[in-house]
Amino acid sequence: CCPCTVTGDINSKTQTCPCGFVGGCTCGCCCLPCFMLGATPKVMPDETGLRALCCSCMPCTSCCYLEQVYREIVIKKESSPSQMEMK
Repeated sequence: CCPCTVTGDINSKTQTCPCGFVGGCTCGCCCLPCFMLGATPKVMPDETGLRALCCSCMPCTSCCYLEQVYREIVIKKESSPSQMEMK
């Protein structure tokens, strides 16, 4: 998958940058470490922005870290309770 679409999906959930998905794609392509600095603590509150910045700057970890943050969004979405239907 393309990293810019992943940052778009993350931004759709976190609203780190304006313009939703498109804003996330643009910001993620222009400066991934800065985007992750703002978005990661919104997804994983126990994760510091500084760690997100460092993991996003290193070429050997940036892609895996981006996928890890996205996967955390998917896990939280799947585990959220659904509404019960009224009878």
